[in-house]
Amino acid sequence: MKKLNKNSSFLVVALLTLLSAAAQAQQTDLSQPINIDADRAEVDYQANTSRYSGNVELRQGSIRVRADEVLLSKAGAGRISARLSGSPATYNQTLDDGTPVSASASGIVYGAQANMIELNGNARITRGADKVAAQNISYNIATGRTVGSGRVSVTITPPAASN
Repeated sequence: MKKLNKNSSFLVVALLTLLSAAAQAQQTDLSQPINIDADRAEVDYQANTSRYSGNVELRQGSIRVRADEVLLSKAGAGRISARLSGSPATYNQTLDDGTPVSASASGIVYGAQANMIELNGNARITRGADKVAAQNISYNIATGRTVGSGRVSVTITPPAASN
Protein backbone atom coordinates (compact mmCIF):
# COMPACT_ATOMS: atom_id res chain seq x y z
CA MET A 1 0.00 0.00 0.00
CA LYS A 2 1.43 3.38 -0.99
CA LYS A 3 1.85 5.87 1.87
CA LEU A 4 0.36 9.32 1.28
CA ASN A 5 2.73 12.26 1.53
CA LYS A 6 1.74 15.47 3.34
CA ASN A 7 0.38 17.17 0.17
CA SER A 8 -1.60 14.08 -0.87
CA SER A 9 -3.08 13.81 2.62
CA PHE A 10 -4.20 17.44 2.42
CA LEU A 11 -5.92 16.80 -0.91
CA VAL A 12 -7.70 13.73 0.44
CA VAL A 13 -8.89 15.65 3.51
CA ALA A 14 -9.97 18.57 1.33
CA LEU A 15 -11.96 16.26 -0.96
CA LEU A 16 -13.62 14.57 1.99
CA THR A 17 -14.61 17.88 3.58
CA LEU A 18 -15.61 19.60 0.35
CA LEU A 19 -19.12 18.22 0.51
CA SER A 20 -19.44 17.13 4.13
CA ALA A 21 -21.24 20.34 5.08
CA ALA A 22 -24.08 19.42 2.71
CA ALA A 23 -25.46 17.23 5.47
CA GLN A 24 -25.72 20.29 7.77
CA ALA A 25 -28.68 21.73 5.89
CA GLN A 26 -30.09 18.38 4.91
CA GLN A 27 -32.27 17.82 7.97
CA THR A 28 -33.73 21.33 7.77
CA ASP A 29 -34.44 21.06 4.04
CA LEU A 30 -35.75 17.51 4.10
CA SER A 31 -38.42 18.41 6.66
CA GLN A 32 -39.92 20.92 4.20
CA PRO A 33 -42.61 20.10 1.61
CA ILE A 34 -41.54 19.28 -1.95
CA ASN A 35 -42.93 21.58 -4.66
CA ILE A 36 -42.65 20.50 -8.29
CA ASP A 37 -43.45 22.30 -11.56
CA ALA A 38 -43.21 20.46 -14.89
CA ASP A 39 -44.77 20.28 -18.33
CA ARG A 40 -46.09 16.78 -17.55
CA ALA A 41 -46.67 14.72 -14.40
CA GLU A 42 -47.57 11.06 -13.95
CA VAL A 43 -48.30 9.77 -10.43
CA ASP A 44 -48.76 6.10 -9.49
CA TYR A 45 -50.05 6.00 -5.90
CA GLN A 46 -50.01 2.19 -5.71
CA ALA A 47 -46.34 1.98 -6.74
CA ASN A 48 -45.42 5.11 -4.74
CA THR A 49 -43.71 6.65 -7.77
CA SER A 50 -44.09 9.82 -9.77
CA ARG A 51 -42.48 10.96 -13.02
CA TYR A 52 -42.15 14.57 -14.11
CA SER A 53 -40.92 15.66 -17.53
CA GLY A 54 -40.27 18.85 -19.45
CA ASN A 55 -38.69 21.83 -17.71
CA VAL A 56 -38.88 20.22 -14.28
CA GLU A 57 -38.24 22.47 -11.29
CA LEU A 58 -38.23 20.95 -7.81
CA ARG A 59 -37.97 22.99 -4.59
CA GLN A 60 -37.61 21.75 -1.02
CA GLY A 61 -36.37 24.23 1.57
CA SER A 62 -33.19 25.74 0.12
CA ILE A 63 -32.84 22.89 -2.40
CA ARG A 64 -33.46 23.78 -6.04
CA VAL A 65 -33.37 21.14 -8.79
CA ARG A 66 -33.77 21.60 -12.53
CA ALA A 67 -33.93 18.68 -14.94
CA ASP A 68 -35.49 17.43 -18.15
CA GLU A 69 -36.97 14.48 -16.26
CA VAL A 70 -37.34 13.50 -12.59
CA LEU A 71 -38.48 10.13 -11.24
CA LEU A 72 -39.36 10.08 -7.53
CA SER A 73 -39.90 6.87 -5.54
CA LYS A 74 -41.05 6.59 -1.94
CA ALA A 75 -39.69 3.65 0.05
CA GLY A 76 -40.33 2.48 3.59
CA ALA A 77 -40.49 5.10 6.36
CA GLY A 78 -41.36 7.72 3.73
CA ARG A 79 -37.80 7.96 2.39
CA ILE A 80 -37.70 9.40 -1.09
CA SER A 81 -35.21 8.54 -3.80
CA ALA A 82 -34.83 10.57 -6.97
CA ARG A 83 -33.41 9.97 -10.44
CA LEU A 84 -32.79 13.12 -12.51
CA SER A 85 -31.69 13.49 -16.10
CA GLY A 86 -30.95 16.57 -18.12
CA SER A 87 -28.62 18.55 -20.28
CA PRO A 88 -27.45 18.94 -17.56
CA ALA A 89 -29.55 18.23 -14.48
CA THR A 90 -28.67 20.73 -11.74
CA TYR A 91 -28.86 20.75 -7.95
CA ASN A 92 -28.40 23.84 -5.75
CA GLN A 93 -28.59 24.18 -1.98
CA THR A 94 -27.66 26.79 0.60
CA LEU A 95 -26.15 25.30 3.74
CA ASP A 96 -27.12 26.51 7.21
CA ASP A 97 -23.88 28.53 7.35
CA GLY A 98 -24.81 30.31 4.09
CA THR A 99 -22.35 28.39 1.90
CA PRO A 100 -23.77 27.62 -1.55
CA VAL A 101 -23.48 24.08 -2.92
CA SER A 102 -24.21 23.31 -6.56
CA ALA A 103 -23.91 20.18 -8.66
CA SER A 104 -24.59 19.29 -12.26
CA ALA A 105 -24.37 16.15 -14.40
CA SER A 106 -26.16 14.38 -17.21
CA GLY A 107 -27.72 12.17 -14.55
CA ILE A 108 -28.12 12.56 -10.80
CA VAL A 109 -29.33 9.75 -8.53
CA TYR A 110 -30.19 10.40 -4.89
CA GLY A 111 -30.83 7.45 -2.61
CA ALA A 112 -32.17 8.40 0.82
CA GLN A 113 -31.78 4.92 2.31
CA ALA A 114 -28.12 4.65 1.27
CA ASN A 115 -27.47 8.37 1.91
CA MET A 116 -25.77 8.57 -1.50
CA ILE A 117 -25.74 11.05 -4.35
CA GLU A 118 -24.37 9.78 -7.67
CA LEU A 119 -23.46 12.31 -10.38
CA ASN A 120 -22.95 10.63 -13.76
CA GLY A 121 -21.71 12.13 -17.01
CA ASN A 122 -19.73 15.38 -16.99
CA ALA A 123 -20.20 15.68 -13.23
CA ARG A 124 -19.37 18.90 -11.37
CA ILE A 125 -19.84 19.88 -7.77
CA THR A 126 -18.99 23.17 -6.08
CA ARG A 127 -19.04 24.11 -2.41
CA GLY A 128 -18.23 27.78 -1.91
CA ALA A 129 -15.11 28.36 -4.03
CA ASP A 130 -13.98 24.69 -3.97
CA LYS A 131 -14.74 22.51 -6.99
CA VAL A 132 -14.57 18.89 -8.12
CA ALA A 133 -15.15 17.84 -11.73
CA ALA A 134 -15.02 14.29 -13.11
CA GLN A 135 -16.88 11.97 -15.40
CA ASN A 136 -18.60 10.49 -12.33
CA ILE A 137 -18.77 11.58 -8.67
CA SER A 138 -20.17 9.58 -5.74
CA TYR A 139 -20.93 11.37 -2.48
CA ASN A 140 -21.91 9.71 0.78
CA ILE A 141 -24.04 12.21 2.68
CA ALA A 142 -23.59 10.50 6.05
CA THR A 143 -19.79 10.23 5.96
CA GLY A 144 -18.88 13.06 3.57
CA ARG A 145 -16.79 10.63 1.50
CA THR A 146 -16.42 11.83 -2.09
CA VAL A 147 -15.06 9.70 -4.93
CA GLY A 148 -14.45 11.03 -8.43
CA SER A 149 -13.58 8.86 -11.40
CA GLY A 150 -12.71 9.56 -15.01
CA ARG A 151 -10.03 12.29 -15.06
CA VAL A 152 -10.73 14.16 -11.84
CA SER A 153 -10.06 17.90 -11.55
CA VAL A 154 -10.05 19.55 -8.11
CA THR A 155 -9.83 23.23 -7.13
CA ILE A 156 -9.21 23.90 -3.45
CA THR A 157 -9.35 27.53 -2.41
CA PRO A 158 -7.33 28.35 0.72
CA PRO A 159 -9.13 30.34 3.40
CA ALA A 160 -8.58 34.08 3.20
CA ALA A 161 -5.71 35.31 5.35
CA SER A 162 -6.98 37.01 8.47
CA ASN A 163 -5.57 40.43 9.41
